[in-house]
Amino acid sequence: MTRDEVKEIIMIMTYTYPNYKPADITATVDTWTAILSSYQFEHIRAALHSYILSDTKGFAPTPGQLIDKIPVKSFDMTEMEAWGIVNRALSNSSYHAKEEFDKLPLVVQKTLGRFEVLQEWAGMEIDTVQSVIQSNFIRNYRTVLQREKERNKLPTRLREILEAAGAKMTEIGTTINNKNGLLEDIRGQSND
Repeated sequence: MTRDEVKEIIMIMTYTYPNYKPADITATVDTWTAILSSYQFEHIRAALHSYILSDTKGFAPTPGQLIDKIPVKSFDMTEMEAWGIVNRALSNSSYHAKEEFDKLPLVVQKTLGRFEVLQEWAGMEIDTVQSVIQSNFIRNYRTVLQREKERNKLPTRLREILEAAGAKMTEIGTTINNKNGLLEDIRGQSND
């Protein structure tokens, strides 16, 4: 958002909330501009509109309250629909778990974590899968959906930084695991 767009948001708030009178309008605009600079004006304006329509207390919102009202990417799949997709994938996962995992929607892949889970579940008794495993999957799916919704509220640049840091941490972890595996191989050879 630009400074002029933030001014418009502040102006709407002062007209809508008669008791909202920032002590220093310049400092308020500067602060809000710094906080909201990576958000789109249309999203913040829609969030303010939503806030005003649902507000019953009569107090102007904070930047965080507006960010929280920004519409986030909708996940069209219910928990049971996601489980249905996993359940269908299980029928072919004894020998083709990787292929079945790759076909799953990204949010379901994140819930499962790795393709070997499909292979493990495919080898279990059906009663266990349809009760305990299903229940655990649904709980984890809710958690992943909530995490994705929260992540989508972050400014794009911050998400990119976090994803790059996560990729670097994964790379470091892989390097450490490879070195530990090499050390174990060396130790095993020296014991022979």
